[in-house]
Amino acid sequence: DKGPTSKQTVQFVKDLTTAFPDRVTAILGNHELELLRDRDARIPWVGKYSAYSHATVHPGEYLNYFANSLDASSSSSSSFTSDDDKEKEPTDSPTHLLRPLDRQDDLVLDLLLEASMEVYAHNAHSAVRFVPTLPSDRQFSMNRGIRFAITDIIPPEHRMLAMERLQEYQDRYLNAFRSGTDLGDWLE
Repeated sequence: DKGPTSKQTVQFVKDLTTAFPDRVTAILGNHELELLRDRDARIPWVGKYSAYSHATVHPGEYLNYFANSLDASSSSSSSFTSDDDKEKEPTDSPTHLLRPLDRQDDLVLDLLLEASMEVYAHNAHSAVRFVPTLPSDRQFSMNRGIRFAITDIIPPEHRMLAMERLQEYQDRYLNAFRSGTDLGDWLE
């Protein structure tokens, strides 16, 4: 977590446990447990652990879930297994429907990184949430001191695009670890 290669790290640990089952034991930590919890659609975005500013998901991490990065991450992710041993990705999996990154992604990721830097510069990491949609009870959240990167930091002219892309990024991130996916089943 907190870096732009957590997906590759989880895949690497999984590959180690597969290649050396008598020598490697993976231990589920608090961040992996929160990732499993965040998959629950009943939890509103503002309550998800992954919504905390840069607590679990570095904005650059989202690049790992798009077509441009698929080839690079696939070629290095299963270095301990042969092609015959690799599970085939289901056709309805998140990686099957990847779109290429575009200039708008560059802009949004820059905005998210800048927002993260501002949050940390003001020591506000526990109060600001990176959520794609604002909660219906926003006043309740504001009374509790919770702020939102989309409306409180990102410039107004980019908010709609940032909301749209952040929703897509966070969905892809969580979907990579859902039940029925290679990594999701392994974490469970």
